[in-house]
Amino acid sequence: PWAHGAGGAHPVMDRLPQIQHRVGAAVFAVHPRAAVPGGGGTVLNIHGRDFVVGETAVRLGEFTAAAPHAAGVVVSSALIRVEAAGMHHFDTQAPAEVASSHDAADAAAWSTDGLLVAFHRVPSAYYSDPSWGTEAGGTSCKLTGREFRDAGAQLKCQFGSTVVTAAGFISMNHVDCVSPAHAPNPQRGVRLAVAVNGRDYSDEVERRGQLEFTFGPQLEVFGLEPNHGPGTGGTVVTVHGGNFVPTAMESQQPAFSCRFGLTPVLASVTGVNQVTPATAVCRAPPHHVGFVSVEVSAGPGNFTTFGVMFEYQAATCLGGTLVTVAGANFIASNNQFGYGHGNPAHPGSGGGIFVGSSSDPLAGLDALACRFGNAYTVGASAVSSAVLRCETPVFSDATIDRALAVDTSNNGGEDFAGAQTYFEPLAHALVVSLSPRAGTNNGGTVVSVYGQGFTVDEPVWCRFGSTGPIPAEFMQEGVVQCKSPAKRGGVLPLEVSRGNTFDWSRNNVGFTV
Repeated sequence: PWAHGAGGAHPVMDRLPQIQHRVGAAVFAVHPRAAVPGGGGTVLNIHGRDFVVGETAVRLGEFTAAAPHAAGVVVSSALIRVEAAGMHHFDTQAPAEVASSHDAADAAAWSTDGLLVAFHRVPSAYYSDPSWGTEAGGTSCKLTGREFRDAGAQLKCQFGSTVVTAAGFISMNHVDCVSPAHAPNPQRGVRLAVAVNGRDYSDEVERRGQLEFTFGPQLEVFGLEPNHGPGTGGTVVTVHGGNFVPTAMESQQPAFSCRFGLTPVLASVTGVNQVTPATAVCRAPPHHVGFVSVEVSAGPGNFTTFGVMFEYQAATCLGGTLVTVAGANFIASNNQFGYGHGNPAHPGSGGGIFVGSSSDPLAGLDALACRFGNAYTVGASAVSSAVLRCETPVFSDATIDRALAVDTSNNGGEDFAGAQTYFEPLAHALVVSLSPRAGTNNGGTVVSVYGQGFTVDEPVWCRFGSTGPIPAEFMQEGVVQCKSPAKRGGVLPLEVSRGNTFDWSRNNVGFTV
């Protein structure tokens, strides 16, 4: 009989060899898709189906893992973790394939899913600019090295034990990284490395040592001195705070910036105004009237968020420009006290020529006068009957950069000539920074002057110390260039004048010869 009772064993089938039919394994994805050539040992995660512990073999191209239980770990039926085997050449690719270890000798038994693994050299990073930042993170640093690749999300930067995705691939020699938040330790940096596959990070570079990044304490802002200035800008503001210069960088000058509202400006780095751990000096840029917060940043990192306020107040054109008016019959009326003509020019005095008699209510008023924009009348001095000089008044903020009609009177402003000459009040030019900041004493250095008030419609001149005016070339809004003169060694204040060669800025930005 074939069987003995219900549920009994089959006496014949029990003695026959058993064959198990399995579906062939397949590969769906490989991570990472790049490995180190030459048997570098990159660990690959192979995702698929029907993987069997101890029996599924893995090969990359012509190189097969020696034994499934030694070279790879079958984590589950859908995941194998294996080291990339074989002496692959760099910049080559090989397919990742799987098969039963019992059929590894059969070429037809291997999967043919077409997922390729690329082999690239491990990158090397040997310089970072900057090489330090604050504990808050957010510092953008440019790494210089070799063998960098545009690997998308697999291009990683490692700061100590923290890994972040690179901010941007620039070239095979340059990558941008942004530092993460990290506990501060000014005395000891952390390893900074790069990987193009998210796993194999750059090693120490021979003769250069390990690349490090130093995390310092958070920058702090305590107060401003002064805490207000005119809307035209130019106010020299000392920012008081803490940790402006990391301990490791005290011998160097960081690229320190202040931000007034949304406008960043570089801090002064010359003379007594150098950035110190507790102070920085910045010039307020132009801004409309109101309050703005002033924040600081050391290098290309994030700005602070302390909210210390600076007040921009209504500005006025300071006046005082000596204007020469050419015309005819600039002779004061005979109806005056102390008649004179051709007196020495003293701006605003009328040369001692006054309207009316000593008892007249108008006595003491200038007989010769200039009027700007039908609103501002000032006394004038006659150089001759054809030349008049007058000093501009203090103009309101609303008249700045507007053409005002200039008229003259020889009877104290009772009657005007009705001339069609114009004068434009200008806001003071502002010098913020220079590039370069030094040149030879032979002169000829082309200096880019960065500031406010430089426009294509008004000429600009430069003055190095007492040497000037030197014509400047307009480059773009807020930037002009001028050549340095031959001077003896020293620090020369570089000032600019816009629209004329009389009214110079007073920003005292130094150029070193």
